[in-house]
Amino acid sequence: MDKHFVMPLVVVAVVLIAAIGIAVFVPLQKGLLVEGVFITSEGNPIELFPKFAENNVFLISPRMNERAESVDHAIFNGTALFLQVLEGNGRDTVQVLRVYDTEGNFVYCLTNYGDVTVSEELSTEECFEYLSPENGAIVFIESPDKTLSKPVIEISENKLVIKPKTNDDIGDTSFLALKIMFENSEKIVAGANAIVDNFTG
Repeated sequence: MDKHFVMPLVVVAVVLIAAIGIAVFVPLQKGLLVEGVFITSEGNPIELFPKFAENNVFLISPRMNERAESVDHAIFNGTALFLQVLEGNGRDTVQVLRVYDTEGNFVYCLTNYGDVTVSEELSTEECFEYLSPENGAIVFIESPDKTLSKPVIEISENKLVIKPKTNDDIGDTSFLALKIMFENSEKIVAGANAIVDNFTG
């Protein structure tokens, strides 16, 4: 057989084997790339964001450190964005801070049950029980993960997870999720910032 004919066949066979291997061993992941953020979902994210936004109660659960670190400030700002926009849209919010020790172990939660005058500590078991869809839609804000190629937003019908790559991604990724959920997000945040500026100016 002509060598010039055999070589293209070999190349095609290798490509097909690789394609089949990828199809079998790498599960397809539904996702969109929006403003440099990879959005993944169990269904169509375009349909899931407005559905998620329809919930009346939201449990905002940032990951915080028992001993304060610089990342905590960025996570606090991301949390504040969710509180501003959700409450500005008439939603009830409950803060559930997941607290980790210096070795990265989850040690307890602090929650206000939606009342800013309350702060109650929950054990890890109590926290897992409380962070359930029966109590509200859940928003997890995680610590930066440098192994990610891009920041990630994971969305399902009753859970949204913010996975930043760097500290700087936390606020931007949180705000992107909110802008997709609510068209008036920028207006609400701008109004809140104007009020702060009036007090500090």
